[in-house]
Amino acid sequence: MPQVLHHSKSSRRFISIFGVIILAQATSACALGDKSHDSASMNDVNYVSGSSSKSALLQQSNMWAAKWQKKPTDPDIAINYARSLRAEGSNQKAVQVLQQAALKAPKNQAVIAEFGKALSTAGQYKQAMQNLNRAQTLGKPDWRIYSAQGITLDKMKQYARARDYYKSALNLKPNQSSVLNNIGLSYAMEGDLTKAETYLRRAATANGAQPKIKRNLALVLGLSGKFDQSAQASTGVLSAADTSVNIAYIKTMLAQPGTWQKLSTKTRIAKSTPRKAKRKTAANGPLRINPVASGRKTASIDLPGVQSH
Repeated sequence: MPQVLHHSKSSRRFISIFGVIILAQATSACALGDKSHDSASMNDVNYVSGSSSKSALLQQSNMWAAKWQKKPTDPDIAINYARSLRAEGSNQKAVQVLQQAALKAPKNQAVIAEFGKALSTAGQYKQAMQNLNRAQTLGKPDWRIYSAQGITLDKMKQYARARDYYKSALNLKPNQSSVLNNIGLSYAMEGDLTKAETYLRRAATANGAQPKIKRNLALVLGLSGKFDQSAQASTGVLSAADTSVNIAYIKTMLAQPGTWQKLSTKTRIAKSTPRKAKRKTAANGPLRINPVASGRKTASIDLPGVQSH
């Protein structure tokens, strides 16, 4: 019988998710990928993400590279080339391309914003926020920039602050699926799977919702022990075989004592969980504890997730 988390009215589920894969999204709503922080990620051969093939991403990158070599000063080409580089994981190269573009077009809001996103993808969070903040002053307030700022702050584990930026994005673009998705994963990273599910369900039913949002919802439902609902959420975005693989992977992961050792003592575990897995918390080294808004604390485990600029 699979192990399932239970909680009383006075307590919540707390699993902090780190190792997040951030998927950048072009302003045209074309999804592009970036694989920073993937310690226990969808790159794992045991978990199927359904993302674009490497060959397709490389082909797209080569196409934009040829255009960029002919017109290296064209800001639109530089932006698209950098996005294709980020999609294939060439994050530092993307930073270099956009740095050159930013020097040539220092007042171009789109270029500076994209430069900030590339820096965020490359793990240069302070510089990323500086450029994103600056980009927001170069034109009308842009919901995409607010969303990128939120993603950067989530990477810095400043979850409550990140959600303030997402709310600013929603004020400009109500019910935007990618922003609702980001709020949901922000809550998941902080450890609140209940709120994460709420926002991801909204995101999955919003206009323009991309398949990756359903995959995120399926992941959170699986982590909550709602395996049947997780499989249902995967319908249409993953094959039945891949869905079965993912559910089995999550069950196996949740069944490992090391997972439960990292749970807060405020969380109750199903009776089928061995007692030693419930009580033992420090056998495998120091436990990372992160504060949450309610004042409670939660331990962290590394799991996959997807956010969108």
